[in-house]
Amino acid sequence: MVDPTSTTNVCGAGRTPGLTDGVSGLADRDRSDLLGAANAVSPDGVGSTARNLLGTEQDGFSTPDLVQYAQANNGVRTDAPAATSRDTITFVDKRLGRVTLPRPEDHMRAYDASHPRYHEYEHIGVLHRGPVDADKMWEAFRRHPAPGGDGQPVSTGDETYVSVAGGIVQGTVTHTVRDSDQTIVNTTKPDHTLHDGQVQRSLIITDQGAFVYTTGRGINSNAITQAMNSSQIGVNMTWGGINSDVADEYQRLMSE
Repeated sequence: MVDPTSTTNVCGAGRTPGLTDGVSGLADRDRSDLLGAANAVSPDGVGSTARNLLGTEQDGFSTPDLVQYAQANNGVRTDAPAATSRDTITFVDKRLGRVTLPRPEDHMRAYDASHPRYHEYEHIGVLHRGPVDADKMWEAFRRHPAPGGDGQPVSTGDETYVSVAGGIVQGTVTHTVRDSDQTIVNTTKPDHTLHDGQVQRSLIITDQGAFVYTTGRGINSNAITQAMNSSQIGVNMTWGGINSDVADEYQRLMSE
């Protein structure tokens, strides 16, 4: 069980304290919003996942399950000693059981965490369970580095114009691609709604499958954009959706 008083547990946007396993800490409205977000990302959801995570009879998350550290962990039970380790990330997947991954090296720049408009979040997703063609998964990963884009694999220096939530969040990000450790860092440009910030996406492949660790941080220009950047539901929808795109792309590449 995660220590609900700790601010170091990996539990979502801003590493929000006071959240425990499951959704016991969520207000009814938050539970409803989260289920709506899940349906928006994965309308073909599997009922058992949403039912077990949210305690409802409605469908929610589809394969790949949006297994993530956000909104009271979305039912992903973290083990406190492992989850807070500098070297590993541990969570429980509904099919694989307990999964421990190596924590990727941090390639983002440092921001002043004491700044009143600082934000930080973490998110982990399952892209594929079982044996993985690493080269094709990395290609699929590079084709979907951020919302938007043309579906072509990105390289360092490439830019993507991002548009999220009907254009509420939009602007340009520049990509830094690290083939050596299969990591992409997206850096906002001044025209981006959520500037100034970076998001790191790291592909992790083990004998259990393919996973993606996403972490973002930065300092926003005002309190409104900080709240948007710190929204746990927003994190779920944005990166859960991109993870689904990567998984679909991988299946397409494997079928060629």
